[in-house]
Amino acid sequence: NTAYLAEQVCHHPPITTWDLRNEEIGLHMSADVKAKPVFKGAAVQVLIEGEMRFENLHTGEKYVMTFPSLFIRFFGLSGSYSETVGTIRLERVSEGPKLYAELHFKPRGTAGLKSNANRFDGSIVNENGPYMYFMGKFTEGVDEVSEKHHDIVRPFWRPAKPKSSKAPRAVTQPLNGFTDSHCLWGEFFQALLAKDMKTAAKAKKKAERGQRRLHK
Repeated sequence: NTAYLAEQVCHHPPITTWDLRNEEIGLHMSADVKAKPVFKGAAVQVLIEGEMRFENLHTGEKYVMTFPSLFIRFFGLSGSYSETVGTIRLERVSEGPKLYAELHFKPRGTAGLKSNANRFDGSIVNENGPYMYFMGKFTEGVDEVSEKHHDIVRPFWRPAKPKSSKAPRAVTQPLNGFTDSHCLWGEFFQALLAKDMKTAAKAKKKAERGQRRLHK
């Protein structure tokens, strides 16, 4: 059984936080995500600030990861498409020797060819320096490669086949407590339910002004 809780804790600017936990397999993940769009003519690059945290509940190991960017092109030789670009870093922050990985997600290029989609490469580094290099496509598979010529050494990762064609069953449970959204938007939603649009508009502006002041 996996429990997942997510909330948009700020609307201006938009910041989402979420927490996922499965005690049986010992997995705990959480993240804070702040998206910032940058318009570039016929494309938009969404810069994603924040971090994702991983914890192995059985061993106590903890890791922190940054996010790549999302690139959305509306027009191109191959039509419209979106892709992951940029560099992420996954680093161990719990006790133990130095250990981190860097992944570089490659853009398709000016032509936007589908054959160039989903490419990335990277390395794993410990206290003695880089000891493994890899490259491939995250939709097809990743191989360990040599440092200089990128010759394939051995397969590193392949996508697993789904155990079932049916999607896992999820049950949503409403939260009737004092979450950030309840406190911040309570007046707005109460007015909205009462169909008092004038009060709702005032409450919305009040909440937005307060959030903008906090994040200047």
